[in-house]
Amino acid sequence: MARPRDIFAGWQKKLAEQGWFVRVETVGVAFQPAVMDFAVGKNSAQEATAAVLDHPAIEPGDQITSADQLTPTEILSYRLRPDEGGDLWQTLIKISCTVY
Repeated sequence: MARPRDIFAGWQKKLAEQGWFVRVETVGVAFQPAVMDFAVGKNSAQEATAAVLDHPAIEPGDQITSADQLTPTEILSYRLRPDEGGDLWQTLIKISCTVY
């Protein structure tokens, strides 16, 4: 019988296969640019960036500056979970926003 820790580690790895960390540099309000970070559950970096660009906080002129695959450790630190059906997450989570 699998221990809870082993089950937890297993789905972290599975989530990381479809997890992306996407960073956006915004044009900002009143010429104050900001950086927004998103965790996205999609099959590819292209799908993840498309999902971020559809987010209501993204304005024309904002730019994706990076899209990197999440690690199991990042999945844990952001407290990302599979959906209720046990499927891999197919969602978009804004995890931070830093104004310069």
